Formats: sequence, C-alpha cells, structure tokens
Amino acid sequence: MPIVSVVMSVYNGERYLNECIQSILSQSFQDFEFIIIDDGSTDHTNEILHSYQDQRIIIVHQDNMGLTKALNRGISLAKAKYIARQDADDISKPERLEKQVAFLEANPQVGLLGSRFEFIDEDGEVTRQSLLPTDNDTLQERLTKINQFCHASVMMRREALDKVGAYREFFRFAQDYDLWLRIAEHYEIANLPEMLVQYRELKDAISSEKILLQSRYAWAAAQLAQQRRVTGDSGINDAIQASLPMVKEFSHNLQIKLVKYYAQNPTPLISGLTVQETAEDMESLVRLLCTEYVNLDNVIKTHINTISKNNCCIQQKEDLIQQKYDLIRQKDDALRQKDKVISQKDDALRQKDKVISQKEDAIQLRDDALMQKEDELQQKAAEIAKLDEFLRGRNNTIRAREARISDLLNSLSWKITKPLRSLFSIVKK
Repeated sequence: MPIVSVVMSVYNGERYLNECIQSILSQSFQDFEFIIIDDGSTDHTNEILHSYQDQRIIIVHQDNMGLTKALNRGISLAKAKYIARQDADDISKPERLEKQVAFLEANPQVGLLGSRFEFIDEDGEVTRQSLLPTDNDTLQERLTKINQFCHASVMMRREALDKVGAYREFFRFAQDYDLWLRIAEHYEIANLPEMLVQYRELKDAISSEKILLQSRYAWAAAQLAQQRRVTGDSGINDAIQASLPMVKEFSHNLQIKLVKYYAQNPTPLISGLTVQETAEDMESLVRLLCTEYVNLDNVIKTHINTISKNNCCIQQKEDLIQQKYDLIRQKDDALRQKDKVISQKDDALRQKDKVISQKEDAIQLRDDALMQKEDELQQKAAEIAKLDEFLRGRNNTIRAREARISDLLNSLSWKITKPLRSLFSIVKK
C-alpha cells in the first residue's frame, strides 16, 4: 500500500498537463499512487493521460460533474494514509512530497499541511511569492478570516478526512476553504516555509472571473465555522441549511479586498448592476468604491462608454448609475454634516465633564477636611472619656475611704468619737 495518494482533477487541461504530471512523477519521494479524474474533457487530455505507462497512475473518466465531485471521487479511491492535492495547471517541486511526508510523520497532531508557493504566469515565469504563515497558532487565528492554504500544495491525513468528511458540494468555489476550516477544528495545521509549489495564475481562473461569488461562498464557510466553534457542532450537515451572504454582511476587510479588485476591473461591476441576482451586491460595492476612491467616476465612465458600443440601452443604465452616485454623495454629505454636529456635541459634553470633574475635586477636598475634623473630635472625645474614667476611679477611692472611717468610728464609744465625728462631718462638707 502506498504512503501517499496524489489526487488531481482535470478538465480540458491539455496545455499544461504534461508539465504537471511530470512534476509528480519526478518527485524524490516515490512511494505514491497518482489518481487522476478526467472530468469530461473534450480536448486532448485523454490522449495525454494515456500516453503515460507508469503503473502508479490511476486514470478515471467521468462525465463533467465539476471539481468538487471529481475530487471526492478521487479521495474515495485513495488507499494511502496521506492524501496530497495537485492541480492540472500547477507544478510541484521535486522535494515536495518528501518534505511533507517527513513533517507529518514527525508531527502526528497535524492534520493539514501546506507550503509556501510561487506565483507563475501562463508562460511559467515566476511573478511573486506567497509568504504564508507556518505555525499552528497564527494559522488557526487567521484561517477563520481568510484562506491560508494553496489548494495545490496541501497534504492531508486520511484519518482527518474520515473524521470531518470530504469536500462539500454546496461551497462551489470555496470547497477547499470549508474543508480546511473543518480539519482545523480537530487538528493542528501548518505550512512548510519552503516554496514547494508553483501556482499558475490564469486569466480565466475562478478567483479572477468570479471573485464575488467565491467570496460569498468563503464567507458562508467562515460563518459556519464560527458557529461550530461556539456550539461544538460537528459541522457534517450544517451546509444543508446554509445560505450565501450579501456583500453588506461581509467583514470590512473582505469588502475592501473586493473594492480594490473592482476599482481595477470595473467592467464586471457595471455589468452586474443590470442583473437582478447581483444588483444589490454590486450597489453595495459601488457605495464602497465611491467612498474609497475619489477619482472613480472617470474610471467607471470610461468603461461605460466601452460597453455602450455593444449595448443600445447603456445610456439609460449610465444615467441610473449616475443618479445612484449622486444619491450616495448626498447621503455622504448628510452623514458628514451629522458627524460634525455630533463632534460639536461631544466637545460640549467634554467641557461639561471637565467642569463636573473640577467640582468633584473641590467636594473631595471638603470631604477630606471634614474627615480630618471628625478624626480630631474623636481624639478629643477619647481624651474626655479617659478623664471621666480617671475621675470615677478617684471618686470610688474616696467613697471607700469614707466608708472605712465611718466603720471605724462606729466601732468606738460614742463619747470618745464624738469630737472625731464632728470633725469628720466638717471634712465631708
């Protein structure tokens, strides 16, 4: 039984398929099976696949059913304890599998392992690098906000997939992110610091053409993950009742990410305003765009003029958009005016707080003086009480002496003591 099952789905991937397959067959770690699902390709993909005679390659043909179902079928056929992903237009460097297997063998608590990676263009030239975090704590904290793994770089434990389930079809363009979140709830996660994969950026890639829809699925996955961490639910079936959020429900950071994208690519934004299903989302993005970019009007108008060549109704749509822009600006002006009034009231409140604070300080000084006087009075009262006690003792002593003298006189004869009694009476007076 192999140590690693490499799972890949391909649909009309003839252009880069040979380079991709060769990058796996040339790995320094050789104990693997390579499961390739041909998801209904209509180009020369089939011929390319069958040109390889390597017994480790397992080819499965099916009607076009989409990436999620294709990957799940590949996973169901996998026999190894580690499952590595590979995309048909990306490249794995020769030491990738070796380094990942070694790490997972040494760290049994890690259920999901990726790596840092390089971006390459359609011609295979490196354009930039992605320096993803590598440690579990950072990844766990950031993963709930945004994906931290390159899909084509990951290697997973089979036991982790058995525990949380495979890819879920609801998350069409974020099925990988949803799976990473579920694995991270039960295992540690990590990225190797080495650049072990080259990720190819294509003009028609999902992340470019359908960034809004991808963001909605990703945000839905993140929200479900947060609910699971609060409720302790396993998450196996929570996608059944899930719904896609609107842009206004996104985090501010995700909204700004979309704004930056559409500021550079406004054509899909303008087109989306005319489609009922996306109009509300696009209007939210337009409001953000008008807030974030001062010179956006000229950019959008330029693209509107380009679209108008092929759309006779574009002028009406442009007027509608302009009205929305004007309304948004009016609302922004009103909000700024309200902010100014609120700021003035805040200043007045702060001034009142200052006066109150001064009065409180004065009251505190008076209270301190009164407490000092009370302490002095208590000391005097204690002195008086002490003096009273002393006087009571003296009086008791005198009365005792008088009693003894009286008893002594009573014990003598009357004649002898008569003068003494007179004298005693005088003394007592």
